[in-house]
Amino acid sequence: MMITIDGADKLGVKLKNFVAAFQPATKLAMNEASRKARTGSLRKTREGWNIKAKSLKSYTSMKPATNNRMEILFTIKSGGIPLKEFAMPGWLAKTREEQRATKGVSYKVKKGGGARAKPFKGAFVEKSISRGTKFVLVREGESRYPLVPLTVVSPTYMFEQAEGVAVFERIFKENFVERWDHQMKRYLK
Repeated sequence: MMITIDGADKLGVKLKNFVAAFQPATKLAMNEASRKARTGSLRKTREGWNIKAKSLKSYTSMKPATNNRMEILFTIKSGGIPLKEFAMPGWLAKTREEQRATKGVSYKVKKGGGARAKPFKGAFVEKSISRGTKFVLVREGESRYPLVPLTVVSPTYMFEQAEGVAVFERIFKENFVERWDHQMKRYLK
């Protein structure tokens, strides 16, 4: 006795197509969902801080998934963010003489908490001749040198305060299934 199943050959082809599409579709869905999650976590973190998105993004990195490594690596750099990355009302217009007269550079790191920026005594703005960028420097000790770039807050602290990592995970989970479904349909056409 012989039993045949109609359409078994078509089912086998569809199963092979599914297996072939699974890994690249999953990789692309992970990468798309992680990009959205990174943007969302940066946006949530910036809500309480006077920093530009581009500046904060430069303190994070993300390794996308590959065919050999099916994982996303989202990294937040440690160390302080230079004061020049935050909102400092009018500091670019000041000359050295005006800075010395006010005895410091005014800055406002966090949003809210009053309209006035707080002065940081002993800090001054210096322009790099070779790169043309401006730095906020402070002297270590009483002597003229060494000059140290003034850093204010760590990006890891900012993400902890805003629960940026939890936001990253939540947005990733929300978007992954939708993106995976989209990619599988694209590959199985």
